[in-house]
Amino acid sequence: MHSKADQLNRSPLRPWHTQLLHLLLFALISLFLISQLYPFLSTTKPPHRGWLTIEGWIDDHSLKQAVEIYHAGSYYGILCTGGPLETGSYLSPYRTYPEMTAARLQHLGIPHASVRPIIAPHAQRDRTYSAALALQKHLDQHALTNQPIHLITIGPHARRSHLLFRRALGPNTPIGVTALPDPDYPPNRWYTYSKGVRNVLSEAIAYLYAKIDPTP
Repeated sequence: MHSKADQLNRSPLRPWHTQLLHLLLFALISLFLISQLYPFLSTTKPPHRGWLTIEGWIDDHSLKQAVEIYHAGSYYGILCTGGPLETGSYLSPYRTYPEMTAARLQHLGIPHASVRPIIAPHAQRDRTYSAALALQKHLDQHALTNQPIHLITIGPHARRSHLLFRRALGPNTPIGVTALPDPDYPPNRWYTYSKGVRNVLSEAIAYLYAKIDPTP
């Protein structure tokens, strides 16, 4: 006959034991996903040559880093993408992000002849894709099609930007990307900052939407 100790050892887990194991498993999976979400979205991929292409909305600190990348490499020049300013355009001499960023680059020492603002029309949705289409049109018009593009953007926006620019420019244009760190929150602790949570989660949703919607 089996002892009472053997029977206890062989008895199934009680319901609250099972629930606790499920909670622990859920917590571990959640922590793993949280730790991997920012690195997944803020991708950096080669090639890092050709036309340095800057999304015109990036902040001043990030723009200075982009200028350092430009000086450290061997590029044809700088392309600034984007659409109309969303706030304060009537107070500014510039009406679009590309024009404003081109002026900022010149202030940082980049010659006027080395910078091309590529202005996209106003778009209520898919503004990144609209900017990419405007770039594709500019490249076609100036016989620059299929020349390498090195896209500069910020943090978790990088993977979606890379996807949409590849979609707009086509498979024959080599497109690299660099995700500069967002200056408003540390990448490894984004979930402890309200802006980090908003940015990362919204970009994750937007990336999934872009993957599902091919048009986008």
